[in-house]
Amino acid sequence: MECPALKSHRLCARDVPAEIWQDVFRLAILKDVKNEVRSRDPKQIWLSRTAVLDEEVQVPDPRFLGQLCLVCRLWRVAAVGDPALWTLPRITVSSKMVPGAIQSLQEYIKLVVERLGTRPLSFGFRALDIINSAAVHSTLALLTQIGPRWRDASIRGPAEIMETLCTLNDTPLPYLRRLTLVLDDPHTRMDWIRKRDPHIRCFAISPSLRHLEIHYSLLHCGSLTFDLPWAQLESFRCVGVDGALYDTLIEAQPEGLKSVACLLDQAGVPLTSVPYSSPTLTCLRLRVKVGWGEVGFGNLALPALQELEVVGQRNMLDHTLWAESLWVGRLRNILTLSPLLTDLSITSPNEEILGALILPNSGAARECAVPDLKRLTIHTAKGMPSPALLAAILRSRKKSSSSATQGMEELVLVNMFHLAVEKETFESARQLYEDSLYPTSDPLATKCKDTLEKLKGPQRFNSKWPRNYDPWRLVNLEGTLCALERLDLAALADLRVLSRNGAMDLIEFVIGDSEDIMPSGVPFARLAFRERASALGRSWREALIQAMRSDPYYWIHPAQGDNLVVFRRVSPKNDPGDDAIWDYLTGKRRLKSTTLGLELGIPLMTAPFPARKFLQEIRTGKLREHLQRWMSWTPGILHLILGSVCQYGAESSMTPWFSTFRDKPR
Repeated sequence: MECPALKSHRLCARDVPAEIWQDVFRLAILKDVKNEVRSRDPKQIWLSRTAVLDEEVQVPDPRFLGQLCLVCRLWRVAAVGDPALWTLPRITVSSKMVPGAIQSLQEYIKLVVERLGTRPLSFGFRALDIINSAAVHSTLALLTQIGPRWRDASIRGPAEIMETLCTLNDTPLPYLRRLTLVLDDPHTRMDWIRKRDPHIRCFAISPSLRHLEIHYSLLHCGSLTFDLPWAQLESFRCVGVDGALYDTLIEAQPEGLKSVACLLDQAGVPLTSVPYSSPTLTCLRLRVKVGWGEVGFGNLALPALQELEVVGQRNMLDHTLWAESLWVGRLRNILTLSPLLTDLSITSPNEEILGALILPNSGAARECAVPDLKRLTIHTAKGMPSPALLAAILRSRKKSSSSATQGMEELVLVNMFHLAVEKETFESARQLYEDSLYPTSDPLATKCKDTLEKLKGPQRFNSKWPRNYDPWRLVNLEGTLCALERLDLAALADLRVLSRNGAMDLIEFVIGDSEDIMPSGVPFARLAFRERASALGRSWREALIQAMRSDPYYWIHPAQGDNLVVFRRVSPKNDPGDDAIWDYLTGKRRLKSTTLGLELGIPLMTAPFPARKFLQEIRTGKLREHLQRWMSWTPGILHLILGSVCQYGAESSMTPWFSTFRDKPR
């Protein structure tokens, strides 16, 4: 029996199951949303407020789903029938949007509400400004109308948006699981700020709320009070003015709390002293400013704590404002109450704080039950801890078979503001390794060796800096300042080197105008830099002036153009005075011509070969004799034109020659 020929079958679009189309639509929508998820260090995320709040996130076009529904009936059925497509809207309102775009955005919100039916809604709302307040409030009002169906809500905008959110007062929000509320400073209207209800009740009835994140910086109107189901929270993150919300959380005694992170920007009253014990809290991060009193560690019992990060003393200059003995006591207390702690990060600790981390000898009575840390991170802002102290910590925490100590696996040294201690950090790490604290087979020694071999030296910091900020420029300035601070003026044979290498120009530049070289987010670092430079300049003033008077020949920067170096001496018969000499050394003004017994200008012009003979005479010293003879013939100011001089040769050969040219002319 002959078999019939197989007929070819061509797959049509209508034969593709709706589930396949729905997967394709989800991937298309989430393509841009994936860019939100970046592999960032969680510590840097919560420490850097601007990195969290000012991050621009790519979002899908609000009209995308509507366009899908207009392609064909098959796509419309697939899109409308998938609730996952209608629970991820990202809504942004700004003054740059034309009226037509705002109207389309609101129509899109209505479309989402219609497609969802009675399902819970997840959304993100962001008002970039309040200039177009009518559009902001009308758009947010569409969302508040379906408040009982909120599930994951992220709302950010000026404080005026609370006028619309307060329409949810006493409204049940049964599905609300995660809430992120970011309130920026108000832009135009202050009525709500001045006349607001002291208790914000719009999220009070939220039986399913587990994760809460609140940002507010209303410095001029004090703290905000929220009526929330604090006792049922599992994670809490706050960026604000004071610790009022943290106090409310601790006083509510939440039983299932797992993570707490608070960044508090303003000094105020101490944190709450209410005792709190939690068997579930594994992560505690607090950042407080100078001026806080007790932080309340003595009243916390957190046996399950695995990660602790406490940042204090944001002003690294004035260490006297903080009670160091009390701080060490609180540190030991929290370590004692957290036996499972494995990851500890400390910012700008002093030697006493680091000394509390040294495990005592096995035969000595332990002052406190310091946990067995696996990872210790030390953030510094001005200088690295002494290698000897770090070595003591490492020795006490070495892995040992005779004790129950597991041993430290990693020690991380971080320059918090990346101002200048990259080299110091690297050298401290190298010295720790070269001290042979660990056997070669130890994991920590292996990791340290591999890291040092990989780095080969200080590394450039590649994070996002403000536009007017050059990391290398600031690092070079800070590095030079650190080197100059370590100089012993009494041991210098020739103080003129401080003027020749541009040290005074550096100091005066930092003191006078350092706005362009400092990151705007850390103004206290700019003040610290300027204060250090001022103190160094004051300590050098008398020594430099006396050195100049005793030896009138000195080297200065170009004074008559970029291609002219000037060699001068001050006439002893007409002393301009200390202030004039100091201003001249620091580049503020030039000395009057009557005070100059000699001014010798040598133009440095780029030209080909003809300068080699001249440079040879500089190296052999023959030109020195000619210049001394010419200077004795010239009663006033002599400008000596020596032809075309190769700039490269001048830069490499003239400076050492002038540094040896000290004999007075005959």
